[in-house]
Amino acid sequence: PVRRLWNELCYLCALINDPDLSRWAHQYVTLRAIKARPAKGPTLSGVEGTAEPRPLLSLLQSYVNRGQQVVALGEPGAGKTTTLEALAYHLARRAYRWQLMMWVIFLATLTLLIIHFSPLWALLLLAIPLFDFVFRRWPLPLLIELRHYEGGAMEDFLKRTVARRVGGQTLSDGLRGYVERGRLVWLLDG
Repeated sequence: PVRRLWNELCYLCALINDPDLSRWAHQYVTLRAIKARPAKGPTLSGVEGTAEPRPLLSLLQSYVNRGQQVVALGEPGAGKTTTLEALAYHLARRAYRWQLMMWVIFLATLTLLIIHFSPLWALLLLAIPLFDFVFRRWPLPLLIELRHYEGGAMEDFLKRTVARRVGGQTLSDGLRGYVERGRLVWLLDG
């Protein structure tokens, strides 16, 4: 698990340094969601049909934070792709910062225990599987452009697409495991 978790951190670092995504760190144009309601139940404001227009990026982030699915529909050129790219960047940056902080704390603690010849460092190594549980708070964003799908098995297409992303080969190799552990946020751009 240590190698996989380290590779996740490298993937996130590559995403936030990807020029296609990092441009949205400061250049994002705020789009407003006119109608925003979950597939079932009331709108975000609590009353059916009365949701105030909200920035689309903020709206999508709130759905991701709650682990809910959401669909953004709009006319061509309305900014859906731009919003998904900005969302991927912001999710990657947040996950990278938190995971980096966790790694620093872990390695500093491990170093201190080893320097002081404490046998407790072995117990710390046993805690590594807990990283998966903790890191679920900061899922890995995967931006998939569906317009490149040319038929065939969807899993193969997804693996190829993820592998082409900067740093994505590691994720591609273990894609099924990431899906099963709930570690991914799928950002599908039609």
